[in-house]
Amino acid sequence: MAKNNFIIEHYLENLKIGESTPFLVPIEVIKIKNKLKEPKVNIFKPYKDSEKIILYTNSEKIKNVSLFEIISPSSLKHSEIMGALMNVGVASSCFGDIIIDKDKYYFYSLSIIDSLLLSNLNKIGKYSVKIKKISLDVLSNYERSFEEIRILSSSLRLDKIVSLIIKTNREKACGYINNKEVYVNYEVITKQTYILKENDIFSIHRYGKYKFLGVTKKTKKDKLIINCIKYI
Repeated sequence: MAKNNFIIEHYLENLKIGESTPFLVPIEVIKIKNKLKEPKVNIFKPYKDSEKIILYTNSEKIKNVSLFEIISPSSLKHSEIMGALMNVGVASSCFGDIIIDKDKYYFYSLSIIDSLLLSNLNKIGKYSVKIKKISLDVLSNYERSFEEIRILSSSLRLDKIVSLIIKTNREKACGYINNKEVYVNYEVITKQTYILKENDIFSIHRYGKYKFLGVTKKTKKDKLIINCIKYI
């Protein structure tokens, strides 16, 4: 936690002197906005539904972001692409969103690591791949796809929702939480009794990422009809 606070303070100082942040996850954006009263921050989103964004305080448009397309002989998974990017040896804040659009694969990164990526990112999973830098305009109108999920639950407790989402019992769901394989709003959570709130984003290792939209209604037997979406 102390390390995270140090990083947030570092980003705050950069913003105050007119420098932009690297790519931030939503929880980092919230923490920075809560602490930064002045100056006003601007938000750079590579596309409409970007999860990872950049904050800046000067009036100039962000120019230090690159978009790469991955050319692969076979299909790739999000986790495989993420693993390959991390193996390059730079911080996750250097990378923006990974996008899988049908049979095409893209990722955003800070331009400062362009040469490193072009020289070293040549294999993802068991496949040899090539990457090429393309214009940011290629995905400027991109919109994410979601799968709608409706579940019937007696509770909004995290362990209950996890068990229903992955179709397992409460004991196994608690095991995932205890093993730090469940994140809520991009932070590890080990509290099984956490009550999900509207628009909470939660992810379960190996099962994907979801957004809790809320309770649609309550049945006559006091069951809750819950709406979620799964990120595709």
